[in-house]
Amino acid sequence: MRKFTDEFEARIYVRNLRSFYQEVRIAAIFLMFFLLIWLFAGAGYFWPIWVAFGWSTSLAVRGIRLGILDFLWIEKVFGMHIQQFTDQWEKQKVEDLMQSAEIAKGVTRPTAVPFKETKDKERKPSQSSRKTKSKQKK
Repeated sequence: MRKFTDEFEARIYVRNLRSFYQEVRIAAIFLMFFLLIWLFAGAGYFWPIWVAFGWSTSLAVRGIRLGILDFLWIEKVFGMHIQQFTDQWEKQKVEDLMQSAEIAKGVTRPTAVPFKETKDKERKPSQSSRKTKSKQKK
């Protein structure tokens, strides 16, 4: 399991994980659809294998990059029950990851200080502008 330094990184990871699981579902639905087309078209040359090969290769690469495919991936994939990947699931997954990384709940990502505009008259002249003014006087 990956370790995260802050909640922001965990949220990004969970969002990518959710997207991956949704793409797996979409791929399964489309591959079944292609199998039906192949079957009703006469079941000649088995062309859906090329679609399945390309799509599954792309999903495998994404799964490896997310760190969810390892040596026990078969058990993980076939042991999973079908669930809805909702916002509630995403929040729960972030909490689980944060607890596993033993990050205190009170720690948050530092926020930026809002930019405060000043009027030109209130600004102090910079060093370079002071030098040019002194040269102009001479």
